[in-house]
Amino acid sequence: MAKILYGESVAQMSGSVGGTVHSRNRYGAYTRQRVHPTVATSDAANMAKTILSGVSAAWDKLTSDERVAWASYAANNPIMDRVGMKQVLDGHAMFVRNTIRIRSAGGTPTGSPPIGVTPGEVDTISVSGHETGQVASVAFTNSPLNADECLEVWGCVCQRVGQNYVKNKMRMLQTSDPAATSPFGVSTTWTARLGALVTGQIMKVQGRVINQVTGLVSRFMDATATVTMT
Repeated sequence: MAKILYGESVAQMSGSVGGTVHSRNRYGAYTRQRVHPTVATSDAANMAKTILSGVSAAWDKLTSDERVAWASYAANNPIMDRVGMKQVLDGHAMFVRNTIRIRSAGGTPTGSPPIGVTPGEVDTISVSGHETGQVASVAFTNSPLNADECLEVWGCVCQRVGQNYVKNKMRMLQTSDPAATSPFGVSTTWTARLGALVTGQIMKVQGRVINQVTGLVSRFMDATATVTMT
């Protein structure tokens, strides 16, 4: 899905033109490919749907004061979209976003907005993969991480080293335990989500630090490597 900014000639579009659908939501206009509805049945997709449904339902159990606090936090902490514009989430969306992060890092959500500072990113990050033994790992400096801080790793396989835009290909792989040390092994999740490691493949990873208490995250750091035989 691509977000778009209209100019003087066209202020707004709705509907489909050929295979492209033009629409908008509270965060602006976007286009997407016109496709027939499908049902995702992978284990990862089903798990994501279950978590999202459960966290979204947890919003209904919050007190009115907690909901107001989340709305205020969202208003004071806008996010940056892909075209560099600030967007203000509503309280529910911010609650879901933060709570899922805490759960993915093994923490326990409290129902209140986060208090604290954003964790610093890792100094450096690198990835390596070997066909023999199907071994994949991510190394990083400033190891070990601080207490309550985990490393969240995303990855994908690319066709060429110079392929820079990979956001649509990235898949969430694994989140480390708190105070993780380098290197961090992702072999099982890599092969489960992205397939077997084959010599010559281009591996790309993105890693960020997440605080399992607050749900606050650092910016992503990127790394690229070629799978070797051993």
